[in-house]
Amino acid sequence: MTCHQLIFADEEHALFTGQPVGDAQAGAALFAQTCATCHGEDGATPVGDEGAVINAEAYWSTHDDAVILQDVGTGSHGQMAAFAQDLNGPLSWEEILDVTAHIRSWGPVAPVEMPAGGSPTFTAAIGPLLTERCGGCHGDSAGLTVTDYDALMAGSSVGPVVVSGEPDGSRIVEVQRGTHYAQLSTMELDALIEWIVDGAPRQ
Repeated sequence: MTCHQLIFADEEHALFTGQPVGDAQAGAALFAQTCATCHGEDGATPVGDEGAVINAEAYWSTHDDAVILQDVGTGSHGQMAAFAQDLNGPLSWEEILDVTAHIRSWGPVAPVEMPAGGSPTFTAAIGPLLTERCGGCHGDSAGLTVTDYDALMAGSSVGPVVVSGEPDGSRIVEVQRGTHYAQLSTMELDALIEWIVDGAPRQ
């Protein structure tokens, strides 16, 4: 038994695509009941040998939803059976989503810098953007890979996700216009659309 839940070993939730994080208000109540004992009511109490603090810019500005979900879902700090025995654990999948939403509410995701001037290319802008925002789920793994140009352009098992010159026909844009775990900012989505309109150039 890990600190929270072994749910991420489950294939159904391993990629956690297409489902937004949960309700931050419900997550705040869960955090107070199950997490505050170690992390403090505001999440600012240092925990472990490294003194990790989860309500800090160093954490939430460098951890996307995928990483936070994994931290909440499986625990990133070793075996802690006491959680399940004494602290109302393990969390259900819905509770993991809610706690993640609460943690995310503490601060923004750090923006990915877009190169100034000129049209975006995969190498200079879109590749680093997708690696930062989406690589935790869609890196070198089964399904869609967005961190490599050729793999991204090849699409997934359900078909292409980038249609050169056609952002409205590109699945990646459709997903980002909705609600997704790794949500691009408006500026980042605009850069992605511009890249596709320009023919999705590698360099």
